[in-house]
Amino acid sequence: MRITRLAFASGLALSFSTAAFAADPQTAAAVQPAPATDDGSTLICHLVSHEGTVLPGRVCLTKAGWERARRLTQQTISEIQVRSFSRPVK
Repeated sequence: MRITRLAFASGLALSFSTAAFAADPQTAAAVQPAPATDDGSTLICHLVSHEGTVLPGRVCLTKAGWERARRLTQQTISEIQVRSFSRPVK
């Protein structure tokens, strides 16, 4: 009986906490739209962490720089996948 009450109380508390987070008006107000005119020189910073690092590092690039990095990463992964399929299994 105690376990049933505890489970019911826990479920009830969890359902109220998710509703409170979903209806938080501050998060909607904190989101700001991107500027309508982008000259391409605006820096966009991301926190990037690599395997083995404790704290993420801050990397700032332009929009074109991030796109170039994304394409290079995509090309590298595609080349690795193609090489893995073309090698004979020993």
